[in-house]
Amino acid sequence: FRLDVHVDAFKAGLFFPEQSADVRIHVHLPETIARLLQSTSDPGKKVQKRWKTGPCAVQTKGTSTKVQAGSKSIAFEASPIDLALKLSENPKLVLDVWKKSATEALLCLGRADVSLDPLLKNQSIQATARVLEARKTRRKEPRSIGQLQLRIYLEETSVPRSSGTSSASRGSCKGISPVELDDTGQS
Repeated sequence: FRLDVHVDAFKAGLFFPEQSADVRIHVHLPETIARLLQSTSDPGKKVQKRWKTGPCAVQTKGTSTKVQAGSKSIAFEASPIDLALKLSENPKLVLDVWKKSATEALLCLGRADVSLDPLLKNQSIQATARVLEARKTRRKEPRSIGQLQLRIYLEETSVPRSSGTSSASRGSCKGISPVELDDTGQS
């Protein structure tokens, strides 16, 4: 399989805490997916579960800015059943918006998350994720400081090594749910 994540743009909202800022997006894979990647990779190879995008300069509140170097592709091996079981746990991709400054340390401005469980039924997700402020305030609920636009694709890149011949074991995992498959991968 191959998981492609494309963080396309960040739109600063009315409550964005800066007039202008250089921001980077830190992307975190869900732990359930990271464990699946670790179990299927080479034993000595470290799985990259977090990465940063390139900078994007947010000029003013209310403007949308393209994210530089916002794409990442991760190839991994897994049976459709294992992948479907992990996706059924409702894992969330977490995206942190960080302010980068030459004079100050990095400052986390906000966080968004995107559920990956729609990949059980579709091979892609197009999402607009609300970024909620990271700072603690007196308000009970954090305010939205902006939105991230992203696309996520899950593609089967090779035929599984099993000898099963059912369409569920041959085809993509689109539409596969754990309920439809028994332990042998036959539907």
